[in-house]
Amino acid sequence: KFYVRPVDLVQAKGRTATTELFELVACKSQVVGTPLEEMHEKYCADFEVVQNLYRERQFEAALEAIIVYQQLWPSDEAARLLRERCEAYIADPPPPDWSPVQKLFEK
Repeated sequence: KFYVRPVDLVQAKGRTATTELFELVACKSQVVGTPLEEMHEKYCADFEVVQNLYRERQFEAALEAIIVYQQLWPSDEAARLLRERCEAYIADPPPPDWSPVQKLFEK
């Protein structure tokens, strides 16, 4: 019913469970048959590819995909943040037990 895209995996302060955060992009019924339908599909699917690469520790491939993604959506904040993470991990690789889950320390 909706176009959504995964934006992060987080662990809230005081919790042990991981929560996947999604961005609600659009209601499918409102864009079906319009040019926005294809655009929203691409926007969500392409970012999901980037997220999957990042979560699999494929930081260089994720960075390459983000650069392409940002050519279409240059002001996308989630892409900017993920790009910064990839660049940081390429420069200074995380330990073998790294997890893509972001631990939140404040409520």
